[in-house]
Amino acid sequence: MLKSMKVSLAVFAAMFSLLSFSTVAAAEGKIAVVNIEKAIFETETAKSQMKKMQSIPEYKSGTDALKKLSGEATALEEKFKKDGATMSTAEKESLQNEFKGKLADIQYEENKLKKMGQEIYGKVLRAMEPKVREVMAVVVKEQKIGLLLDRQAAIHVDPAFDITTLVTQRLNEAN
Repeated sequence: MLKSMKVSLAVFAAMFSLLSFSTVAAAEGKIAVVNIEKAIFETETAKSQMKKMQSIPEYKSGTDALKKLSGEATALEEKFKKDGATMSTAEKESLQNEFKGKLADIQYEENKLKKMGQEIYGKVLRAMEPKVREVMAVVVKEQKIGLLLDRQAAIHVDPAFDITTLVTQRLNEAN
């Protein structure tokens, strides 16, 4: 009897704490999530900055070089598949070395483009951060949000809790 009474008290305490928690959460406001990077990079400003990057001569020449190198590597691969059976060992090695050189050049160009993209990405993030914080503060106040989490910190989120699109809209309106 004493054991069942302890179990009943434990169940009651657990239920009370859950009810208390939900009451506190309701009193403090609702819970929401936001993907800050997505909110920023879906704005017209960020899209225009990323598009500008593609028109930078260095970026354009890098993408052109990458396309050319990829075509050359593909041609070498096809040549090896087509003629490999009849090639001498020296010819095969020469072709393989040339192919490896093309792959190294491709990797170099990809890294160069990636670095340029990361620089622009970082500039956009830094430039828009103050505005994002301002917009999010307004949205939190208007929506009476008591707890705002980064979307990436949550394992599962019902779309109704996600304010990313709202933040993006407000950022677009602010610019």
